[in-house]
Amino acid sequence: MNANNRYWGADYNDKHGDELLAAIIQCNLEVMNNSNKPTFDTIRGNNRLTSHIDLTLASMSTSNMINNWHVIDDIQMSDHRAIVFDINKNYELPKIPPSTVRWNTSDADWETWAQCLENHLNDYDVSPSYIENIEYVADLDATVNAFISSIRWACEENLVKYNRNRKRRLPWSRDDELNRLTNEQKKIYRKINKCYNQVRKAQMIDEYRNLRLEYRKRVETLKEIQLRKEIFGVNDNDHYQRINGPQDTVDTLLKDLFPDDVIINDTTEQANVRNMVDNWKQEHAGIRNGFNPVSTLELFNIINKTKNDKAPGYDNFSPIICKKIMAFFPETLVAIMNACLRLSYFPYVWKISVVKIIPKPGRPTYDKSSSYRPIGLLPILAKALEAVMANRIKSHLEANCPLSVYQYGFMQCRSTEHALLKLKTKIETNLKNKELVALVSLDIKGAFNNAWPPGIIKQLIDMAIPTYMIKLMINYMDDRRVITNYSGVFGSKSTNKGTVQGSILGPLLWNIVIDGFLKNRFPPNMHIQAYADDITAVVVSKKPDDLAISIKQLLTMATSWCNENKLTLASEKTTVVPISRKIRPVPIPAININGHDLVFSDEAKVLGVIIDKKMDFRSHLRYAITKATKIYRQLLGFARMKYGLGSKIIKRLYESIIVPIITYGCAIWCRAASYVHMQKELRQFQRPIAQLVTKSYRTAAFVSTTAIADMVPLYIEIMEQAKVSLARITRKYHHGGKDLIVDIPDETRVNVTTYPVIYHGQSFARTYCQVYTKIIRTRFGIGCGFQLFNGTYFIGTVTHRLPTFCSNLQADLFIILKAVNFCKEKYSSTAPITILNNNIGAINHMKKKDHNKLLNLAKQIIGSTPNNISITWIKVDRSDEKQIKLKKTLKSAARVRPGFDYEQIPMVTVKKLESCASHVIWDRQYRFDRYGTSIKTICPNVGDARQFWPYINFWLTQTLTGHGQFGAYLKRFGFIDNPKCPCGDSNQTVSHMINECQLAARLRHDHMIAKQNTNKPAEKTRITAVLYEQLAMLVDTYRNNLHHENSSQRNIITDNDHG
Repeated sequence: MNANNRYWGADYNDKHGDELLAAIIQCNLEVMNNSNKPTFDTIRGNNRLTSHIDLTLASMSTSNMINNWHVIDDIQMSDHRAIVFDINKNYELPKIPPSTVRWNTSDADWETWAQCLENHLNDYDVSPSYIENIEYVADLDATVNAFISSIRWACEENLVKYNRNRKRRLPWSRDDELNRLTNEQKKIYRKINKCYNQVRKAQMIDEYRNLRLEYRKRVETLKEIQLRKEIFGVNDNDHYQRINGPQDTVDTLLKDLFPDDVIINDTTEQANVRNMVDNWKQEHAGIRNGFNPVSTLELFNIINKTKNDKAPGYDNFSPIICKKIMAFFPETLVAIMNACLRLSYFPYVWKISVVKIIPKPGRPTYDKSSSYRPIGLLPILAKALEAVMANRIKSHLEANCPLSVYQYGFMQCRSTEHALLKLKTKIETNLKNKELVALVSLDIKGAFNNAWPPGIIKQLIDMAIPTYMIKLMINYMDDRRVITNYSGVFGSKSTNKGTVQGSILGPLLWNIVIDGFLKNRFPPNMHIQAYADDITAVVVSKKPDDLAISIKQLLTMATSWCNENKLTLASEKTTVVPISRKIRPVPIPAININGHDLVFSDEAKVLGVIIDKKMDFRSHLRYAITKATKIYRQLLGFARMKYGLGSKIIKRLYESIIVPIITYGCAIWCRAASYVHMQKELRQFQRPIAQLVTKSYRTAAFVSTTAIADMVPLYIEIMEQAKVSLARITRKYHHGGKDLIVDIPDETRVNVTTYPVIYHGQSFARTYCQVYTKIIRTRFGIGCGFQLFNGTYFIGTVTHRLPTFCSNLQADLFIILKAVNFCKEKYSSTAPITILNNNIGAINHMKKKDHNKLLNLAKQIIGSTPNNISITWIKVDRSDEKQIKLKKTLKSAARVRPGFDYEQIPMVTVKKLESCASHVIWDRQYRFDRYGTSIKTICPNVGDARQFWPYINFWLTQTLTGHGQFGAYLKRFGFIDNPKCPCGDSNQTVSHMINECQLAARLRHDHMIAKQNTNKPAEKTRITAVLYEQLAMLVDTYRNNLHHENSSQRNIITDNDHG
């Protein structure tokens, strides 16, 4: 092949090797070379020349046919050594899908797999002791290659491959005429098989042949039309299809999405940065520095935290396979990671990224590269090494030079809502101070794809990051390669610029890049913040001229920073919104940037929320309603075909998709939902959904259908979600006449190397010193405490009291923490102590994989518990005298003890309180609404109507809403002249059918008997629902089965303005 690449054992990479590797991976080929012996060996000019340029390649499907590949030394026919291998001709070839997921791990025998992997590692002499003694990066590359090859062979020999033959639908398969011809052929073919009349059968055969002929002609016509579209485009605007072929399109996408760092284009400032970084490299070249090694526990937590549904990289090792590698060979994997840190080298095979090019949603056209987003699929083990690097960089930054507090993207315990609320607070504060305010939104072209490596390294040097980590980061960003398969066309490209979207380090590196801009010395009248690459500023001033000057100054500073970091500010996407609630706002002078006047806008979309010049957010709410309407229509079409439109399915779609779209960011714009006309628009949006859920008539009132469907009106839902979000963001909540701190996880990081000993269900040996913890909830508070024992000798009891709004989880964690602190204070650091707790939920909470979701109490326990103290779960023994005595003591403490020892309200309590408050508001509006009179006679309160939701159907809804075939309803809308009931009553109403009608006497009697035979409230509700359903059916029967025999007559019911 005359191509060198470390992937198949060469000592270096060349251009041909990189191109060949890209072709191998994207064509799903397997390199069969599995020996460290060179395939080319000769002596020229007293110098021995060796290389690995002879390759054996096989497709993924045929790789299992090849066994015993090796190089023969004793055949000297030429400079190239002989390569031999066995081929199993009887092997059945499977079909391999074009996916990075290759092996099915559901029913794997992992013990056999591990033994096979161990044998392969022994064949390559890969061991922890050998890895720890590696001194050269080439040896490390070869070892990682051997490690990956061993895993691959173990998977090939022991795991089952996915065998899916996925076919794309032909472009013309949805043609209506073609589908009609197909259906006609099927009908006639079935008739032919059932026909016994030979004359008629011959006629149908001729008809079938004519249809087949028409079908073939139609297919040929559609093929010709499709070919014309592919060549000339759909219309005259599709010029790109006439210019670029598929390969040119892929090459253009790769070139634009992964630009090169061209040195000759450097400005003076950029050249100075590059020279400084190059000088630093030369000064530290060949110098080994100390490093912070990775522990087995740290690497285990990193890999174990990876979700099993994450897509693997080019090596096809799924997260489950990587977790098994860590479980069976932790020493080997830890040794490889530490070797990478020690040598400051990122293995080449882990730098290869399979890129999926995804169109960005909502773009009007897709003829520009900026309309696509590249997502890189990296090997899981490469991500693990990235996580190790990220942990060390973050730890250094937190301890020495924290990132700007005005960066909200990719930061722990911060979200878009935090950024938006900060922005809103700044704007409203300045408006109250009678200042002129302008919102400026800045956009950087291809921020992640254009992050400049020398600029990043300079930032790391300025931040005094450890030398070994800077050198490793330099190697990490150098000599990377991206490979893609877009629309069936393969492409590859080496890249020396940008960060991989989808990597672990990418977000952190970008935050380091933009940190320099956020820490600039801006004037006091400017507030700058960012969420990832979205930069937003609030500029204020007393005078219009000064405001214009400040905006221009901001844009100049942003442009200068971009030029210094080899980035480009998208001036066409830069938005300036003058904000004022005045009827006649003060005009701002024109701002000229690079010879172009900046155009002021009436609104700007920031992090998905539209901020308008009046700050009333009505335009955003209308935008959210429009967006939700489009998505809901699409979902209904999908759900109708796949699941059907059952009430529960429609409501599930509404709650899981529509409500989050409407309520996103509502903590910022909730005031828009207080306007009466906006509440009307929300009711108009929600009403048909509620009617669809309840299967009601279109005339049914909004107040009725939402109550029956148990759907909180959206304007009430928005206010509830806004208060919950504000409590989570500000960490404050007003309850019981005072402001409480909300107990949500803070930014404290858990040190996994000092994790305490925690047992939850395993057998354990009790120590001499034991501490029993327990909590008791009463209406006066939560009593919590612990008892101390030395063997069987009782020492004493310590009690505490918590308010009732605290959760049981908080109480258990609080008392465990108090017990840990007490033992640390009173006992020796070498004395073994066991803390016992009977709440398995609290024990499991402390062992969560995601430390970001741990409560602060759990973090404090993990951080403060020494090695001599173990925390253990035990089952409750209700006959234990010690537990009975402790229970009585805690009940007394909950009632008598003054004050509270811990007063932080959990989010679960905040949500319950706000949900109750929302239902109170809903019930009040339900009772005083002028519509829904029929349902209020049956269900006076909204809670009475909500209880029927689990049993809802077409007939039950008619009785509850009163909109059915009842005489009073039909008379009201002019369908009949006489509302008389068949029993003789002059007016057939729902109330009459439930309480008086003689025709329903038997139904009422059976209903009464059934209710007397049960004591369960839910069963009584179900029995009542059955009665109401039968009453509606009875009325329909006496109306000549309107809904049974002539369902088309339902269409006579027309829309009405009720509700």
